[in-house]
Amino acid sequence: MAKGFFAAKKKGLILVGEMGTGKTEMAIAVSHLIPKRNYRVLVMCPPHLVQKWIREIDVTLPKCKIVNLNGKELAELEDLRHARKPLSPEFYVLGRERAKNHHRWKTAVIKQTYLERTLCPACGQELDLGRLRSKRPICPYEDCRQPLYQADRDGLRRFAKAEFIKKYLKGKFDLFVVDEVHELKGGTTAQGQALADLACASKRTLALTGTLMGGYSTNLFYIFWRLMPREMKKRYVGFRSPMGFAELYGIVERVCMEKKTDEFNDASIGGSRGTRTLVRERPGVSPLALTDFLLEHSVFVRLSDVSDALPSFDEKVIEVGMTEDQQEAYKEFEETLTSAVGEALMRQDHSLLGALVNSLLGYPDGARRGEVVYHPYTKELVAAGPPIDEEILPKEDELLAIVSRELSEGRRCIFPISTSGSWGSTSSRLSSGATRSPRRNGKHG
Repeated sequence: MAKGFFAAKKKGLILVGEMGTGKTEMAIAVSHLIPKRNYRVLVMCPPHLVQKWIREIDVTLPKCKIVNLNGKELAELEDLRHARKPLSPEFYVLGRERAKNHHRWKTAVIKQTYLERTLCPACGQELDLGRLRSKRPICPYEDCRQPLYQADRDGLRRFAKAEFIKKYLKGKFDLFVVDEVHELKGGTTAQGQALADLACASKRTLALTGTLMGGYSTNLFYIFWRLMPREMKKRYVGFRSPMGFAELYGIVERVCMEKKTDEFNDASIGGSRGTRTLVRERPGVSPLALTDFLLEHSVFVRLSDVSDALPSFDEKVIEVGMTEDQQEAYKEFEETLTSAVGEALMRQDHSLLGALVNSLLGYPDGARRGEVVYHPYTKELVAAGPPIDEEILPKEDELLAIVSRELSEGRRCIFPISTSGSWGSTSSRLSSGATRSPRRNGKHG
């Protein structure tokens, strides 16, 4: 990536890496390879990743300056507007929502109620109210064309930071890093415009993503325009022509629809025919997109490429039995529900099949609250699993044992759960650091 920027003089590059390959650290490393002792880097990422980026930068480059731009104020950007060359490496981290959100707009015209007319505040000519339905109307007269809207003081008073940077800080940043760029693929969205503003204001742009394309070639269209506009111009692809891009680099389906009328013409014998062609894009991308754009502007990293530096990973399944009361209640509930589903299937009624699977899977974990199944149409009671009065279920007991062992060895633990309505007591025990309960009758369950 550094060779692409500083040797090949590319303005926009894409790093496509699987989750876990370390795209954040790679981007920080590329930033540090800027051929300047002191530099400025702007990072735009999803809002929930702002603190993660700050931590990663602080760990990787502990002596650099890190500024969190994700606040409501513009003070940091105002200071940067008047700043000179940086005295140390500087990183500015900005959340995507703060970058795009602007103040609210309202219509700005002169209303003469006594004459029942509306005037343009710039040229003074009378306006047709029907032309003011747009959110941002413009004066329709050719000699004026002034905007007829202004900021709404009654709404949120804020300024889009991406627009501020483009307007006042152009050229201040040596590198712009945009994380999760595939989420900014829209052409007219506020997020896509924020990407365009910041890419224009920065000397170079590095885009990070794990999934560059969502299946359609037009997913790449606006990303390419904002990262490599010169290459797009060379291919004569207009910015407002995504379907033209799909014609060259995607798959396009044309459906010709013919319409024939039985009515005769006024002055001759015969009917009329009409054809209409429906053009739509289909999933797929041409290999030309790889050769024309991606090979010279992208680096692809898979987890297997860096697996030598990762710890070993393995999975195992631990089977845990139920208590006697729980197993007896489950067996009775299973027999009743299975019998009811069988009778329903004999009547060609398949509506209980989903309940059969979900209820039998959820009852062991939600035994404290019980399980009740009603017919989705008749609302009749089909089967019921009674609540089980157990402080700690065997599966929770085993989980507490595993977590206790991992914590004693200094490891961190994370466990996803489903059907979690009965896990409150376990969660409180885990969060409070309590040990697991004693085994029942010396048995594990």
